[in-house]
Amino acid sequence: GKNRARGSLSLGGAITTSGVLRVFDSTFYANASDQHGGGIFVGAPAGDAELVRTRLEGNYAAAWGGGIASHGRLVAIDSTPP
Repeated sequence: GKNRARGSLSLGGAITTSGVLRVFDSTFYANASDQHGGGIFVGAPAGDAELVRTRLEGNYAAAWGGGIASHGRLVAIDSTPP
């Protein structure tokens, strides 16, 4: 935790992807972005994210998507917040 993406093109405080992302049994805590996706940013056109038993807590984005910002497919299973 406690990662920060800085600047006008900052996306995803902890992770930025435009591909396939699978996350299991993890916590994203206190990450931040000056733009979108404080914890995770999933970009277009091929962004595809699946979160399983994953917590997004205390993340911040200045624009939108404090925990996660997704332009693609997002599936959350047993994850908080959903």
